Amino acid sequence: MPDPHFNSLVGFNRQVVRFQEEAFTLAYDLLGNEAAAVDIVQGAFSIVYCHAWDGRCSIRLKVLRQLVRDCTRCQGVPVTGEAHPLTNLPVSERLPLLLVDRLGLTYPEAAWVLHCSMKKVSGNLAQARRKVAEFGRVRRAGSPIDNANSDR
Repeated sequence: MPDPHFNSLVGFNRQVVRFQEEAFTLAYDLLGNEAAAVDIVQGAFSIVYCHAWDGRCSIRLKVLRQLVRDCTRCQGVPVTGEAHPLTNLPVSERLPLLLVDRLGLTYPEAAWVLHCSMKKVSGNLAQARRKVAEFGRVRRAGSPIDNANSDR
């Protein structure tokens, strides 16, 4: 059901406050760059306010959908860091993992945000979870690189 206060700036600002942290989390997890994430989040909220609201879904989902579009088009810095489990996940697996496991979207919501079927979300999410779990097992066991460096 559309928010009856959406067309007012005050109502929209309430929605921004409610969802801005979640939107930033998604953008940062996809881009790995704080400044780029802030810019993309501001742009997504602006686009939704000015152009993209059609009343068929929540503002939250519309903003997340816009963020996914913008982040996947952006030439941002990929997720980096020392042995981060998301580093090697393809975007097709990383997005469902972030949307469902990190942000708490349902499968139908994630499917709408990603423009795909729930079956595809479910399959990609299962694959991502397996890879992240395997990453955790490998890290606990220690890798040959870690063991070689510890001898020095």
